[in-house]
Amino acid sequence: MQSPTSPMPGGRGQRKQRTANRGFGCGAAASSATRFAELLRTAGGPPPPPLLPPAAPEPAASCTSAAKMKVIVKVVSKETGGAACMSADSRRRQVTVFDPAALHHHRQPAATTAASTTGGQSKLAPKLFSFDAVFTEESSLPELCSAALPEIIQGVVSGSDGCVFVFGYGGLGKTHTMVGSDVSPSGAGVIPCAIAWLFRAISEQREAASGARFSVRVSAVELAGRDEALRDLLGEAASPAAPASAAVSTEAYLRDDPITGSQLENQSELRAPTPEKAAAYLDAALSARSTSSSSGDGGGSGMSHLLFTLHLYQYRVERTGIGRGVAGGRSRLHLIDLGCGRGGRDAGHPALSLAAMGSVLAALVNGQRRVPHRDSKLSQLLREALGSTGCRACMICQVSSMQQHASESMQILQFANRIQRMRKRRARMLGGSGGGGSGGGGSDSSSCDSFG
Repeated sequence: MQSPTSPMPGGRGQRKQRTANRGFGCGAAASSATRFAELLRTAGGPPPPPLLPPAAPEPAASCTSAAKMKVIVKVVSKETGGAACMSADSRRRQVTVFDPAALHHHRQPAATTAASTTGGQSKLAPKLFSFDAVFTEESSLPELCSAALPEIIQGVVSGSDGCVFVFGYGGLGKTHTMVGSDVSPSGAGVIPCAIAWLFRAISEQREAASGARFSVRVSAVELAGRDEALRDLLGEAASPAAPASAAVSTEAYLRDDPITGSQLENQSELRAPTPEKAAAYLDAALSARSTSSSSGDGGGSGMSHLLFTLHLYQYRVERTGIGRGVAGGRSRLHLIDLGCGRGGRDAGHPALSLAAMGSVLAALVNGQRRVPHRDSKLSQLLREALGSTGCRACMICQVSSMQQHASESMQILQFANRIQRMRKRRARMLGGSGGGGSGGGGSDSSSCDSFG
């Protein structure tokens, strides 16, 4: 468990709004733009990969998000017939960028490169990047999910937090990667797959006669606009009978905690006894999300960030010397659709740019206690999602293979490579010293200024 003292559903320590299954069934998703509830009810969702056995408890020194941040790259091409600046090899898990000399933001001194001359122009040797997994548009979304989700889901069932998020510039289908299509199971994205597979893992855990009891709840919030307005996307689903004019204080907010930092409070947490019910809440959240984000990644959706969370409560009755007691706790699976951030014309507003998001992510992966942009709500939410002890995380970086996007794609690839190096270096430090701390690689954590 994350903590034996973690609040149980309905407990006094739980400050979030509680609403059990009243008034909002799976059929309510019929009025939503998506129908993932119907997909899971009729087709059962995409086939789950073999889930790992429950993980053994790890020493406290090794339970850091830095050692468990998987980096996946997805290479897409939005245009046809254009020149490509890179190739992807899913089998070798590598991305090759052709002629990096053409990327003037990343030009290196001629003396330090292996250059050849063709037609009077100097060209650099192709640059090779290796990641934990690499996918292309020919890969199905469930294939990508099979690389991103199994270890994280099993960690959540074992009592640790998990987080999967997408990162990159706009217009590349990041929202499609996280959500997918409700037409068939083969088109389901990360969030629907996570819902189906988490419930499958819970079912397998029950069949193992572990004696644990499980309860799943769902929450969904959005940060939108230049001023980072925080919205509870399931507020209407939580109280459908309340009149629209009623003054109900159910707005989510961030509360400062001197020990754990900012915490998200008062968002609706709705009980989901089945994957269909959880998918119905996903449909409701997507329907309530800002209109500008419904088109994928274009048209101003860069400042819309979706945080969809599956809260898993589990407990068991144990016999003690003085009778019986209840032991348990809560673990969370955060699924985040990150926008591409604000542009230069929005400078001066709280919303973060892509470069600022990168600095926050790098600081969290590096284990730093002081995270940059602490006044930003997005920075605080990312810290809550990624900063817990033992959190297993996966970053999906989306890049374009087209030459006109070469500079932006190189920036994302270099950032992803830097995150992977930081993860490996910090894992070696913790393994060698047996202790934590925020040292090591501090220079990498702030070197995100190359983003446009």
